[in-house]
Amino acid sequence: LRTLGVTDLTGMDPDKERRDCFETELAGRTFANEVQAIEEMPDLVFICSPNRFHLRQATLAAEKGRFCPYGFELEISPRFYPHEAMD
Repeated sequence: LRTLGVTDLTGMDPDKERRDCFETELAGRTFANEVQAIEEMPDLVFICSPNRFHLRQATLAAEKGRFCPYGFELEISPRFYPHEAMD
């Protein structure tokens, strides 16, 4: 996103260690819960949480008028790329 000119990155994670990493590596702001993050009124929301949270978080973003493209993330592991795990 930085290479596309995005200057304001905000992240949400309940885990403080991951928030600290985001702040250090991406120079972004973080919040411990999605309500606080959405209140910052981001232009775009990526939801990368466990599936069980997606509907609630997408609804919260939509209610605030935030653009939330629907997508899914894949865990990068040998079970998705078995041919690469074989030697």
